[in-house]
Amino acid sequence: MMQNAALLWHVSLLVPPDRKGLARRMVGLVKFVPIVVFSMISGVVADAWDRRRLMLFTQIGATSRAWRWRT
Repeated sequence: MMQNAALLWHVSLLVPPDRKGLARRMVGLVKFVPIVVFSMISGVVADAWDRRRLMLFTQIGATSRAWRWRT
């Protein structure tokens, strides 16, 4: 919530006053489109792959990401 407010505040500082509405809508669109696209792709992958293999792959990915942030 705070990150979104800070992002919109920065955008409003960077664009001219007559373009603020358009710039804020574009920020919302840029945040929304990848969620829709990747959810469709992940749905296809979840239907096509074996569940155990998919769980193993995602858990290894999450663990390696958490491990990388700790070091």
